[in-house]
Amino acid sequence: MTFFNATATHIMGGEITWQCIKDPLDPDVGKYIFTMKLYRDCDGTTLPTGSEFVNMWGAGAPVTSITCDFVSSTDISPSCNSLMSGNSSLDCYGSTPAGAVEEYVY
Repeated sequence: MTFFNATATHIMGGEITWQCIKDPLDPDVGKYIFTMKLYRDCDGTTLPTGSEFVNMWGAGAPVTSITCDFVSSTDISPSCNSLMSGNSSLDCYGSTPAGAVEEYVY
């Protein structure tokens, strides 16, 4: 039997939403806008800032892949008042990334 250590950095979670364009004056009326949000632990690796793809499988799917272009990344860590709570603030871009969270929008 062989044993070895493995480490990884993981995406904490994510969501995919879509919205139908309903404005009859918009040339894209009836099409959908897809938004993908990914959340990462700031103590891990950063995520790419290029395009990401949402792939679909299934019989008769008219579209098999949707391209989601990078929009933004934001530190969404909670702000703490260390004097009032006894907890230090989390900061994705500073010296305390452990526990901090960054949101990437595509």
